Amino acid sequence: MIEYFHDWKSVDGYKVWLYSLQPGDTWTYVYTSGYSSRRDVDTVTVEKLTKTQIVLLNGARYRRSDGGKGGGSYFDKLHSPSRPEEVQKAADEREHRWLAAQLDGVKWKNIVKEKLEAVLKIIKED
Repeated sequence: MIEYFHDWKSVDGYKVWLYSLQPGDTWTYVYTSGYSSRRDVDTVTVEKLTKTQIVLLNGARYRRSDGGKGGGSYFDKLHSPSRPEEVQKAADEREHRWLAAQLDGVKWKNIVKEKLEAVLKIIKED
């Protein structure tokens, strides 16, 4: 498991990190997709290295020279490891979204009055 956190603002630090990768290296990172501000977490593992590419277990290929995705846009870069506190915060956000979605699907009219009162009491405590 990679625990090296380079300075993402430093191009040189990112390149040093790219060239330090070895087959079997695994790391977790936080990302947003598209124009969304919703953050999520993913874990990747290096399957193999070629002279010019980093190949991940999921089949994605990135250039060793700059981390750009083969066939991808300028913005498709290999994500570097995120700090554990970032990963935990994004995982907590994802769980919160899941819990809220579960409550969206509840048919409140089918719940007995006593249970509804108990739920309302819990919610109003905040």
